Amino acid sequence: TTYEKDANLVNGVIEEGNGDAVSGGSVYDYLQPRYDGFSQLEKLRYDLSDVLTERVNIVFIGDSITWGLIATGNSSSDPRTRELTDARNNGYAPSWFNLFHKYIASEYLDTDSVTESAWSGSPSGVAIFEYAQTIDLFPEHKPLTTHQAGTSSNQWEFTSASDATLAAYYEAKITSYDDDFRIDFVMTGETFDFIFTSLASGGRYDLFVNNVNLGRFSTNTSELGLPTQFGNVRTHNIGGHLAGASVSIRFNSWEGGFTTLRAEAIRINKTMRITNNGIIGDNSTRYLSLNFDDAVKPDDDYCFIQFGTNDRNQGASQGYANGMNLFYNSMSTMLDKLALGDVKPVLMCANATDDESSDKVFSMSSARSMLYKLSKEKSTDFIDNYKITKSLFDEGDLSFLEDAVHPSDSGHLLIFQNIKSRIDSAGN
Repeated sequence: TTYEKDANLVNGVIEEGNGDAVSGGSVYDYLQPRYDGFSQLEKLRYDLSDVLTERVNIVFIGDSITWGLIATGNSSSDPRTRELTDARNNGYAPSWFNLFHKYIASEYLDTDSVTESAWSGSPSGVAIFEYAQTIDLFPEHKPLTTHQAGTSSNQWEFTSASDATLAAYYEAKITSYDDDFRIDFVMTGETFDFIFTSLASGGRYDLFVNNVNLGRFSTNTSELGLPTQFGNVRTHNIGGHLAGASVSIRFNSWEGGFTTLRAEAIRINKTMRITNNGIIGDNSTRYLSLNFDDAVKPDDDYCFIQFGTNDRNQGASQGYANGMNLFYNSMSTMLDKLALGDVKPVLMCANATDDESSDKVFSMSSARSMLYKLSKEKSTDFIDNYKITKSLFDEGDLSFLEDAVHPSDSGHLLIFQNIKSRIDSAGN
């Protein structure tokens, strides 16, 4: 894939880079399931906390319990065809999913401002929730690093300036042919902003991503048609949705006599997209065949999977008789497909139910056992929502259920608290 190589200068003009094209993407091998030494939930917690992880995309797939039934204040679930174009829930009913996306935004982005979007073709409801936070980083400090080399004694110089983005700037001046100044960092995402001061002596810097030159860009007032001013914001696309990309802003050219680079900040517009693609009435086999490929987008980073409740029903799915082995094979195939797409999976088991009877081909307890076994085989994190509700069931407390299958508000709260606890404690 060849990506666009441009930079949008907010206070000036749009410049096109002249570097080589760059291709992105990495191969995920589920036999090597740890990421920089982390499990899936540990990596998720790290990415949510990391200021240089610009975007975290999470999708949840499952059935009606993921959709949000039967929380108070749910939206209408009709029309319903068991497709991704079905009606969706709203963003305010106290379902475990809604509690989850609000908590993640508050805890890790310190915001409750959300952009809600419907799924394409869906007649009502919300499927996609996006949150954003602006993070400005001064070049002098980690996790950014600066370098200078050359025969001159020039160094990066710190200067206070109340009108600068962070009330200061970091400046490099070239006086020798071999002067070389750099701002380096490693990021995950798609874009970052370089904030600089436009100057009459402003020079041109090169942007390298993974050692590929994406172009040379000016900070000069004459070339940009700008006055001398603080706060110019240029958005750089690093070449797609890349993980662990090595980014380097390099200033080592005094062509045209332009000798100064005044850097104010690296801005990360950290964004989280959390998608609910739970479909009422679906089971793992049907979902895999008809919905899975569209439900998980190429740029999703994490996929939480919760099926099993409807897989217990007698009958056939996509021409196959329902049963434990079909459930196992469908779930295993989902994990393999996620692995090929570099999406980190988290398996979940749904809550205990009060509908165990002769018309079920296996029990929720058996579903839980199979999912646990599969999580160990694939080295995938497993969140057990069955166990925390089964203990209440065994005590005769069915308050966590609204009917025989679906959680009540208190049941949704229990599930949310269990997921939250697993993420918050990951890596401890």
